[in-house]
Amino acid sequence: DGWRGLIARDFTFDNLALVAHATARYVRKHKKEGASVVVGHDTRFLSREFAIETSRVLAAHGIVVHLTDTISSTPQVSFHTKKKKADLGVVITASHNPAQYSGFKLKGSFGGPALPEQIAEVEKELAKLKGVAPTMKIESLEAYIKAKKIRLFDAKEAYIADLKKKIDFEAIRKSGVKFVYDPMHGAGIDFMHRLFDGVYEIHGEYNPSFGEVDHPEPIAECLEPLSKAVRKRKVDMGLATDGDADRVGAMDHTGAFVDPHRIFMLLMKYLYEHKKRRGAVVKTVSLNTMVREYCAKNKIKVFETPDGFKHVAKLMTE
Repeated sequence: DGWRGLIARDFTFDNLALVAHATARYVRKHKKEGASVVVGHDTRFLSREFAIETSRVLAAHGIVVHLTDTISSTPQVSFHTKKKKADLGVVITASHNPAQYSGFKLKGSFGGPALPEQIAEVEKELAKLKGVAPTMKIESLEAYIKAKKIRLFDAKEAYIADLKKKIDFEAIRKSGVKFVYDPMHGAGIDFMHRLFDGVYEIHGEYNPSFGEVDHPEPIAECLEPLSKAVRKRKVDMGLATDGDADRVGAMDHTGAFVDPHRIFMLLMKYLYEHKKRRGAVVKTVSLNTMVREYCAKNKIKVFETPDGFKHVAKLMTE
């Protein structure tokens, strides 16, 4: 649902500007007046500067930009893209890739990954530029803020307020469950403590190099420090999120990794048995057979897509 590359080799300010111009042209093609885009960024090297550059280019095309005032997760950008009724969301992130990478991730107006046809249209606009940015005046960030063409906002507070409407955090607190959280130096830093008092956290400092984390992907081989912390502190579980905090990994009370297949299964079981949801289920081809077996047993309709959030989003919005 976007583009990523090595910082300073592929992911440069010039190349970023080209992609931002192409994105702006796509937006204006579909909405001549009143267009808006939400822009956020992760903790990587130059992410804030890349987000500002993207915002300036979009604003130069007459698009109102809602720019997060600090680090923001991809789910927060998705939430605000829908809440603000923006035409697109942009996240400067390379997700779970190593620190040398950055990226440009697009979100649709519905909050999910931009659909394949949207990406294709942006790519067509990019091809039309032939590697040369349009000649146009691009003002400073301060000038656009003064003109209210770029509007800084807090991405966390409204997102947290929405979570509190959907999740009974008081019940979680009263349960006495204890856990260790590992944001892997990514966009999940400065977040969990806003939801739970006294939560123990590792890799929660701002560190664009990701420190001892080889790459911020919540998979077993990257979560040994979390496993050790769970065992040492004798807590009930460990939770981890990736570089832009849109993927989750978990450890049980023994420090053993709980894979995404089981997490998906637990969530589906909870929604069906406790929340009494009766909708269909969308799964990718790589998800294991547990889902199909559970759905068959409970007569739940299942749709299958190729791997990739964009394919799931396309089916869910049809």
